[in-house]
Amino acid sequence: MASNTDQVGATETPLLLSLPTLEYTSPEPGEAAERTFIRFATPKDDVEARPIFQGLDGAGVRVAVLDTGIDATHPALANRIDKEASRNFAGGDPKDYTDRQGHGTHCAGIIAAEDRGAIMSGIAPAATIIALKVLGDNGSGSQEGITRGIRYAIAQNADVISMSLGSGADDTAYERFRNSTADQYKAIQEALVAGIVVVIAAGNSGRRSDKNEINPPGAFGGVITVASHDDAGRRSNFSSRGGELDLMAPGETFSTYARGVPYRGRLGREYEQLRGTSMACPLVAGLAALLVQAGRARSTPPGLSPQLRTLFRRSAFRARNNYEVREVLRYFADRPHEHDRESGYGALSAVYTFVKGTVDESKLSVKGGAK
Repeated sequence: MASNTDQVGATETPLLLSLPTLEYTSPEPGEAAERTFIRFATPKDDVEARPIFQGLDGAGVRVAVLDTGIDATHPALANRIDKEASRNFAGGDPKDYTDRQGHGTHCAGIIAAEDRGAIMSGIAPAATIIALKVLGDNGSGSQEGITRGIRYAIAQNADVISMSLGSGADDTAYERFRNSTADQYKAIQEALVAGIVVVIAAGNSGRRSDKNEINPPGAFGGVITVASHDDAGRRSNFSSRGGELDLMAPGETFSTYARGVPYRGRLGREYEQLRGTSMACPLVAGLAALLVQAGRARSTPPGLSPQLRTLFRRSAFRARNNYEVREVLRYFADRPHEHDRESGYGALSAVYTFVKGTVDESKLSVKGGAK
């Protein structure tokens, strides 16, 4: 994960000046030639396999995205955001959750963007997004702001929390952050007790020989910590690893929405192409939203695939809280009964289909380079 320690917004209290900041898990370089993105198998994709999550769209499920905010004017997201509930915890107007950086909009698009026919729909396109801006326009924020965001998400009856962020990889900052996160850890435990599914990116420190471990808050126990894998299901070489890792999901070079916001100096582009654990995290959060929707049904929802229908007929397998959702997701991983620190329980390769697509090049902005 990127590090930018000891810098906080001007509105923060002096106490926080001694704490490291949090930053989004910086995206890795993309390749302009690649056009791979995630979409559930549908007839128009000309795929024979029946989609596992057919019949589910996330309707009625509230997903809190703790990030750099969200661009609420994007046509693919405008109808998905609970504007009254969304807030800013990164300094300034509490009601100004506008994303001027791009990262949060991108992550929200992976979860719940409405299909506009150009690239992809979100994993749970009917879910409701609560935009919680806990990182500023430079991509960093304070421990206090994120902790407040977590507790606010609980108060707003969020069903899922998605956090593509983490502490810096700098050893000194990491240790200081770890020693000062008791309240944030407590807030996450409060969310878990409330039945909220908490999904956190593992981080992009995999290439570092000195510090490739998962940092807080992804290192906290009980949450669903997500690494990135490539098209072949192998852990991405940039993805952090560790005993806290649960699952891997696609995090390499697929497109989603980030319209009208500066992202590394580019303006006015509707779509972004990124890779990183920041992208894998909201994909799993979207899957969690679908499972929460199914788990609320009094009877097995109609139209479910045979795999899910069989699963949900077993009383031991529902999806009403973090533990149960994690167990169901693990059921679909490559190695549901075998865990290692390199890839957790493996890739969720059974639940989505890679398809190739095209996009209007004038609307595509390819991003590269981690901080």
